[in-house]
Amino acid sequence: MVSYSRKPRWISGILWWSLNTIEDPDFIIKGYRGALIALKKMNNKFLAVIYKELNPNEGFIITAYFTSKIKLEKEEIIWQKQF
Repeated sequence: MVSYSRKPRWISGILWWSLNTIEDPDFIIKGYRGALIALKKMNNKFLAVIYKELNPNEGFIITAYFTSKIKLEKEEIIWQKQF
């Protein structure tokens, strides 16, 4: 369960998209220092959410951003959605 104080509506939207990307990613690739990167394809870009899992039920988001520069063939893919 996510807990946060009252924030502006746009921050809630960013949080929702970030959590949705972690819960239902198109790809999960290996990040640095134990971090994972959840990727969700949106039009011609990916939403990349970098996060760490502390255990199966807990973790935290480090950052999130849109990018078109991910080259999946050069990344270590940990998990991929079956389309």
